[in-house]
Amino acid sequence: MSYRRLSIIWLFLIGPLCLSATAGERMETKYANLSKETLAALAEKGDASAQFDLGLMHAEGRGVPQNYQKAAEWYRKAARQGDTRAQTNLGALYEKGKGLKADLHAAADWYRKAAEQGNSVAQSNLGYMYSTGQGVPLDAQKAADWFRKAAEQGYAAGQHNLASMYAKGQGVALDYKAAAFWHRKAAEQGDVSSQSGLGFMYATGLGMPKDYQRAVEWFRKAAEQGNANGQNNLGLAYLEGLGTARNLVLAYALLNLAAANGNHSSTTERESCLAQMSAAQIAESQEILATWKPGTPLPRETRN
Repeated sequence: MSYRRLSIIWLFLIGPLCLSATAGERMETKYANLSKETLAALAEKGDASAQFDLGLMHAEGRGVPQNYQKAAEWYRKAARQGDTRAQTNLGALYEKGKGLKADLHAAADWYRKAAEQGNSVAQSNLGYMYSTGQGVPLDAQKAADWFRKAAEQGYAAGQHNLASMYAKGQGVALDYKAAAFWHRKAAEQGDVSSQSGLGFMYATGLGMPKDYQRAVEWFRKAAEQGNANGQNNLGLAYLEGLGTARNLVLAYALLNLAAANGNHSSTTERESCLAQMSAAQIAESQEILATWKPGTPLPRETRN
């Protein structure tokens, strides 16, 4: 197989950057074991960590009703004291218009405050804003610079975004080896976009020796996380027997999953696969579709 049908993965390799995130999913909360009442008392006394924790509780609805407005209030108190997690999360609320009026300039300002103190999430978020011209002037070089700062701290989204910049030659010189390097860093941390991107690079030999078997394994990792592109690409590999034994049962199941997840190109290939299948193969593929759940291993062998 020439991987002619995997051309759509190019969009995945050079395409969407990882969107802005909040610091809550990356930072430990200092007072995780305290009661809500004790935490609130500390926050009222001006403890910035308690203020951040209380804001996070309201943002996530943990132990209290979810309330982004209250989250913003507590984040702001902590942010004004220099807490980078609160600055990052307040920026995200401004960016997404949750709990307060959307304001991209304010979002960028808060991201910058945290980024300049070394917060990797804020660095990646600020880079994303420079890459899209949201709240700041469009500037690919500044975007790449901020992505690099986040990437060098080990933040997977920053690594993925820097890889995408290298793959497109935006803000940095076009460099597939560097793209592969950073995609691998992010992929090994579970970043689904980089898992599929690294699979593409192995399949095409961009930035590394061509290796279809490794391509398939990276597509599998992305597919098992429920990623539509990974499911499509793994399905195509099974359909044509590249990097793995040909298996119409698995191909049909994966192309169905990809189509259900919004990968429109999977529909045509799914029909091509179906035309080659026996009734027993179709039935087994439907069994897989009925029982498999994202986050669990996909079958590697079938009965038919």
